[in-house]
Amino acid sequence: KEPFENRIDCLSYILKTENQTIKLLRES
Repeated sequence: KEPFENRIDCLSYILKTENQTIKLLRES
């Protein structure tokens, strides 16, 4: 894999975790 693709994967993973955290905060 190219580093650029890895960087995109990292960003997408971070966005997913951020979305999950926001959902948890809104629910509580």
